[in-house]
Amino acid sequence: MKDTDLLNLLISKTVSIAIEKGIIKSKSIIVDATHSLSRSNPLSPLEVLRERARQLRKVVYSTDESWKERMPKKNEDNDLELELSYCDTLEFQETEYFKEKTKHRYEIEAKNSELKNVHGYGRATSYGINNMQMQGAMAIFTVNVKRIIKLMN
Repeated sequence: MKDTDLLNLLISKTVSIAIEKGIIKSKSIIVDATHSLSRSNPLSPLEVLRERARQLRKVVYSTDESWKERMPKKNEDNDLELELSYCDTLEFQETEYFKEKTKHRYEIEAKNSELKNVHGYGRATSYGINNMQMQGAMAIFTVNVKRIIKLMN
């Protein structure tokens, strides 16, 4: 069994126990993976922008199909400046949908702050995606165990 499999198993088990004990009452779990690729991102800036724009369009279209006609035409050239210009035209942050969703951001930011400032998740301690996933899993596991213990007392 690989280390990452073991950590995934541990995290799954802690979440299951927390659900059984009534500590987690939500039907959804939010995971922030901001740092998971920070030192080993194999994508070029152009590829990153394209992927993020694709993800944005996917979320918007799944919420409201009528946005397909309102979105700007995708950049098909391999030019970073054109892709930046395309991303600027998306201006998704000005929509009511985005503004409504950002009202709930504070709910997870406190958890992210604890991971970063208390449990060392703000800086990668080693290179490679597997090592970073291990660091993230250990930090999240620690926070989950602390939370379970605190809520059980």
